[in-house]
Amino acid sequence: MAKLAVNSAEKTLYDQLLASASEDPAVVKSGGLKCQRNSTLKEFTSKIAAVASTDAKTFLVLQDTIFFPTGGGQPYDTGKLVWGADDSCSCSVLGATNWKGINIIALESPPPGLEVGTEVTQHLDWSRRWYHTQSHTSQHILSACALLHDIDTHSWDLNESGVSVDFKGANIEKFLSEIEEASNAIVTKNLKVEASWLDVESEEFKSTVRSRLLPAGLTGPIRVVDIPTVDKSTCCGTHLTYTQQAGLIKILSTTKAGKGILRINFGSGDFLRRQLEDYCLHVNKLGVLTKDKNLEKQMAKIEAVYEEKEKLKKGVKNLWSELAVLKSEKLSKAALESYDVNKGLSASDLGPENDADRDVCKEIATSYLQGLNSKPGVCLILAGCDPMTIYIQESEGLGVVDNLGKEVVKVLGGKGGGKKGVVMGKGGGRENLEEAKKILIEGM
Repeated sequence: MAKLAVNSAEKTLYDQLLASASEDPAVVKSGGLKCQRNSTLKEFTSKIAAVASTDAKTFLVLQDTIFFPTGGGQPYDTGKLVWGADDSCSCSVLGATNWKGINIIALESPPPGLEVGTEVTQHLDWSRRWYHTQSHTSQHILSACALLHDIDTHSWDLNESGVSVDFKGANIEKFLSEIEEASNAIVTKNLKVEASWLDVESEEFKSTVRSRLLPAGLTGPIRVVDIPTVDKSTCCGTHLTYTQQAGLIKILSTTKAGKGILRINFGSGDFLRRQLEDYCLHVNKLGVLTKDKNLEKQMAKIEAVYEEKEKLKKGVKNLWSELAVLKSEKLSKAALESYDVNKGLSASDLGPENDADRDVCKEIATSYLQGLNSKPGVCLILAGCDPMTIYIQESEGLGVVDNLGKEVVKVLGGKGGGKKGVVMGKGGGRENLEEAKKILIEGM
C-alpha cells in the first residue's frame, strides 16, 4: 500500500496545519470526508482551511475533500486542483495523508494564489480511484466468503501492480474455488453497498459489525460499510455503489506468506480486463513466434526450444572445460617465466562475450595453480558482462585471497565474498584491473 513519505520537518509542518485547521469549524475530519460519504464524485469544490510550504512541496487542508488519504489498506488519491478566474490556475495533487484525524493534501509547488479561504475545485485521477474502489469492495466480498469456511483475513495490500489478500486458516487451497464462485454470485446479485456511521457502544454495532478495528484519532460514530446479507465491517475506504460494478472477481495466483497464511493475488473489474488484454497480446505474439495459434501447441514448441537450449548449454560448458585445460597450461607457463615479477599472480580476462560459470573458472584456476609446480600463486579471472564474473583462487594455505579478496572485488566494482582461498563476485567492470592486480601482488 502506497504511503507518502514524511520527514521530520514535514511532521512539524503537519502539526502546524492541524492547529490551524482545528480553528475552522467547517473542516471535516477523516472518517466523514466527502469521498467517504460519496465515493462516486469526480469533482468537488471546497475552501482552503490551512496552507504551508517547504522548498519542494505545498501542503494544505481543505474544509472537505474527495481526495482519499491512505488508510484501511487503500492507497491515497491523486489528481489536480483548479482555481482562479476562469480556472486559470492549477497544480497536481501528489497524495493525501490522514494526520491525527485531519486530511492533509500534498501538492507540487503551485503558482501563487493559494491561501486560506481560496476556493478550489478538486479533480480526481478517476482511473486510479476506480481501480482502488473496485478492488476494495472485491476484497470485502472475498473476505466475507472466506469467513464462511473459517478462514480469516490477516491483511490485504493494494498497489499499482496488483491486489492481494492474506488468508489465515486450515486447508485454504481446498476452498479457493468455492470462495471465488460464491464471490461472483454476490457480484451478480447486484447488492447495494452502503456506508453508515454507528456508535461503537450501540447494540447494532456490537451485534452486526464483523471487523471492529478503530482508526487512531477518530472520535464519535464510526464508519461502517455494509453489503447486505454478506458483510458489515468498519472501513474508511471508498466503495462501489452496487456489487455488480466489480464486474468479475478472479483469483490469479497464490503464494505462502507465513505459517498458516496464504497470499491470494486477485483481480476484478477494469484491472482484470487489462490483465486479460495483456494475456491475449502475449498469446498473439507467441502465435507469431511459434507460427501456431493453438496455445497448447505454442507451449509444446516453447518447451522444445528450452530443452534444446539446455543441451546447447551443456555442449558449451564441455567446450569451456576443454578450453580451460589449454588456457591454464598457457597461463602456468607464462607465470613461471615471470614469477619473480608477478609473484605467481595470473590475471586472466576471458572477455565480455565469454560468460564462463563458476565451475569453468574453478577448473582454469585449479589447473593453473597445479601447473606452478608447488610454487604459491593466485589466479584472478574476469569473464562476461552484465554482470561480469570475478573469480579469485589461491594456492592452499596462502591466505592472500582470504585477506584481500573482498577488497579486490570491491575495487573492480563488484559484490561478493568467499572463504578457504576462493572469492567470487558479480558486477563491476574491467577499468580497475591493474589496481586489483597490484593489491594481490603486494599481498603476496
